Amino acid sequence: MTALKKDGGLGFQDIQAFNEAMLAKISWRILQNPQSLLSKILLGKYCHEESILQVTCVKSCSHGWRSILIGRDILVKQLGWIPLNEQTQPMGPAPLTSRNWRVRDLFISNSLVWDEGKIKRTFPVLADHILSIKPSQLQGKDRQVWLLNPDGYYSTKSSYHVARQALKDLSLHPQGPVNWFSVICP
Repeated sequence: MTALKKDGGLGFQDIQAFNEAMLAKISWRILQNPQSLLSKILLGKYCHEESILQVTCVKSCSHGWRSILIGRDILVKQLGWIPLNEQTQPMGPAPLTSRNWRVRDLFISNSLVWDEGKIKRTFPVLADHILSIKPSQLQGKDRQVWLLNPDGYYSTKSSYHVARQALKDLSLHPQGPVNWFSVICP
């Protein structure tokens, strides 16, 4: 029933995927507005040492926080600083000389000008993408972007498609029979 009409389905939205997209929207708001009341409460309670993007779910957390972390997992897959058309991954471990570098280490000393040679030596595959970023002369804050939208802002529609694809992949590769007793009574 949730298949598209052109594929012979009825075109209904997948409720589980839509729910996960809405949960991702809450995670996006927490990430973008850490000074909001909801963010302060949840981050203060559950994210003492890690950011919301890295925190793990503890046994004592609430059902609501567990749900928000489901949405967070969708966000993590599509967040970035450099929008890329193709997926790229870092190759090999970082050399000892650059292991603890920050973005500021890629600038020429005491300036906001990229050290082009250093970037090309260190990140040959990403060099053009990095050099295309214009550093803020007003030292504006960095922000993460939702890679599926050209403006970089989260949308439930694009997140729905990510969640739907994840559910489809899960149904194609089932984990075997579920031991419901271990799931309900951990």
